[in-house]
Amino acid sequence: MVLSGVLGFAIGYVSALQIQVTSPLTHNVSGTAKAAAQTVLAVMIFNESKSLSWWLSNLIVLLGSAAYAYVLSRIAPGMEISHDVLRPLFGLLVL
Repeated sequence: MVLSGVLGFAIGYVSALQIQVTSPLTHNVSGTAKAAAQTVLAVMIFNESKSLSWWLSNLIVLLGSAAYAYVLSRIAPGMEISHDVLRPLFGLLVL
């Protein structure tokens, strides 16, 4: 019980540090990508059967996260990232 409390505190602390260094949006995107990757990996390891729509939805999440990371990597390092800069890159998505 104590170990889970310590690990929960550590995760919260690291999350706060990540948000300070990046942004809340980047933190959210990386968390979603991590969850999707873990889910896909678990399904592959345990040889489970999933529908085509399940695979496509996870693929969309992973590709979208990769596209977000790519766009941010193309923006000059150290530059303040504004939602106005990202809006034309992602089309109709509301940021």
